[in-house]
Amino acid sequence: MLILDATRHLEPPPKIPTAQWLCQNIIMPKGTETAGQPFSIADYPHVAGVCDAYDDPDVWAIVLQWGTRLGKTTTCLALIAKTAACDPFNMMLASSTKDAVKRVVRSRLYPLLENCPVVSEQLPPPARRGAFEIPLRNCTIFVGWSGSDTSLGDVGIKLGLANEVDKWDADSSSEADPLLLFLNRLKGFVRHKALIESTPTRRGRSRIESRLQQSNRHRRYVPCPHCGEFQVLVKGTADSPGGFKWERASSGASDPDVAYATAWYQCQHCLGRIENHHRTAMLRAGQWVPDGCTITPDGKIHGRPLRAGSPAVGFGPLPSWYALAQTWGDFAQRWVRYHRKPRELQDVVNSYMAETWEDRRTATDWEQLGQRARGRHRHGVVPDEVAFLTLGVDVQQAHLVWVMCGWGLNDTLYVVDYGECLTWEELLQGVIRAEWPGVTLPPLKMLRGGIDSGHRTDEVYDFVRQHGHPHLRATKGQESQKKPIQASDLQYSRRREAREKLAKAKMLLWEFHKSYWQEELQARLDGPPAGEPGSIVLCQRAAEDQDFLEQLVNSARVENEHGKVIWEKKLEHEPDDFRDALVIARVMAETLIKGNPRRVELWLATRRNPHLLQQSARPRRPTLRLPDGRAFLVTER
Repeated sequence: MLILDATRHLEPPPKIPTAQWLCQNIIMPKGTETAGQPFSIADYPHVAGVCDAYDDPDVWAIVLQWGTRLGKTTTCLALIAKTAACDPFNMMLASSTKDAVKRVVRSRLYPLLENCPVVSEQLPPPARRGAFEIPLRNCTIFVGWSGSDTSLGDVGIKLGLANEVDKWDADSSSEADPLLLFLNRLKGFVRHKALIESTPTRRGRSRIESRLQQSNRHRRYVPCPHCGEFQVLVKGTADSPGGFKWERASSGASDPDVAYATAWYQCQHCLGRIENHHRTAMLRAGQWVPDGCTITPDGKIHGRPLRAGSPAVGFGPLPSWYALAQTWGDFAQRWVRYHRKPRELQDVVNSYMAETWEDRRTATDWEQLGQRARGRHRHGVVPDEVAFLTLGVDVQQAHLVWVMCGWGLNDTLYVVDYGECLTWEELLQGVIRAEWPGVTLPPLKMLRGGIDSGHRTDEVYDFVRQHGHPHLRATKGQESQKKPIQASDLQYSRRREAREKLAKAKMLLWEFHKSYWQEELQARLDGPPAGEPGSIVLCQRAAEDQDFLEQLVNSARVENEHGKVIWEKKLEHEPDDFRDALVIARVMAETLIKGNPRRVELWLATRRNPHLLQQSARPRRPTLRLPDGRAFLVTER
């Protein structure tokens, strides 16, 4: 009997669901709407799904793309406390900078642990509490930041919290991306947990958006208090059903204070008016629904998730208007006040709407571009307005992307043809050496072509040197050059072999200012209709090719974290290869025109009347002779 009583003390304590444990043991810290009160799922109903994912042993990563005031950081810190109390293993808290993580530790983590009775007794005395390592009785909480490879490495952890990952600086690491260094710390444990959370930043550069898209993503659906249909709460527009609505001032203009006082939400199904007093019950009845599934009015989820079985579970984007402490007017007021101020609006989009920001929202989309820039010529046929052809080739890992462009009067660009080649020989025979027929004028051959040497560099140099064309050039886009175009002997190259290869072949590398020519191309895409000065004219196939057009518009002008203006993809996972090839073709045209439009006029006149070339040839100077017939000048050999 004594042995039986002793063994009962060896039994593991019963497992308590995380949501229940948080409500029983966590006191909300200062800075939250419910500071000093016990944690309550009723106050943060969207947190329940995160707790369930934490309890799932098959989930190894939890991704939160949430706005502010939703308790994402507090919830993740509470999960650290729960791990220390119930399943103690070494953990890590990492943030963007040393100062940022220090603030989180001092002002949020320590107060939360102190207010948790089952963990506070494990804390060291206040005098021994450091900001960069928290030794508990049964485990240690390590602290790291993106600017320090050392702080993110050399330790094994079972639970890791990556705080505000979109603010982590990739350039500060001498090894790899700091988030990857952080995640590598978890590989020593089979059943590890990574908590990755952040408000998003710029589209195409957002770590949290990228992680969310790769996960088994869930969106937050809430029921309409009138019809019961579930829906995701979105901003909406003034002239479309559903979304935020508000009144205007008596003058007819939008006023922030009027918007705050009159804002309401319209159901996208029944168009019912959802007021602020409906919010609490509606938000508490919400459910997380994975992508690929639907939810019925009775709250049952049907279908199979698109990424069922993924070890990463994502929640979001979750805007701040899902917080019970907010009102419809809070968002309406911010939007009206800042929607015409890009810097302030970016904070609203990132921090409140939980969406990525696109630094430059061009008016050009692929459908508009196809309609505005559509020409009359068929693909592969050179319009009679074209003076000469240039080629741009963008080199990818498995194929070559090319665009053949024609150049006419008034700086008009004509896309004659485009495509992809699998081999260099196919590019040589089918594109570079090919003749392109005219509509009524004689055919043309490529006058100059450029091949991007950023990928498969040695292959590009070998091709240009051995199997190329007299007017074929290797090219390389640079972000730091001051000149738009520069012929280089590869003095900037760090590869000695490449320099020697080009020097031996007497071959030049055309380096060009990438941002300068991207800006020039964007002005064409956003600019005048086909045929007008400075326009782009697409062949009929290109004007109807969605993939080609989407690649042309998949680029935006952004300012990176160092304040440097660069051009990057709008959609990181979508290509922009045809756009890059078009830029190279434009650069090659400039090396021929050299800023003098008169050259285009002469080439076009020569194409229309080939005899002008013969007539313009200078007659040879007659040989002067002496009276006896001897030459006046004698050249000795």
